[in-house]
Amino acid sequence: DGQEHDALIVDRRLPDGDGLDLIRTLRGSGVTTPALMLTALAQVDDIVEGLDCGVNDYLTKPFRFIELQARLRALLRVGAKPNGQRD
Repeated sequence: DGQEHDALIVDRRLPDGDGLDLIRTLRGSGVTTPALMLTALAQVDDIVEGLDCGVNDYLTKPFRFIELQARLRALLRVGAKPNGQRD
């Protein structure tokens, strides 16, 4: 859509595929925007696969909104700029 984003929240179960495929595509094209995977897939193998494919954090459902907010603040503290641009 041409907009820049400070962070991404992606689900594993998207209407048109797995959110991991989206992250792999973005990372493969050089996008380094911090990404948090928010999903019901909570097995250790799912979490490891998500982190290994390029997400910066992985939060499973059900979750508390206050935890989601804290994790997003932590992602944004790493100094990432929209679209992965750094100072």
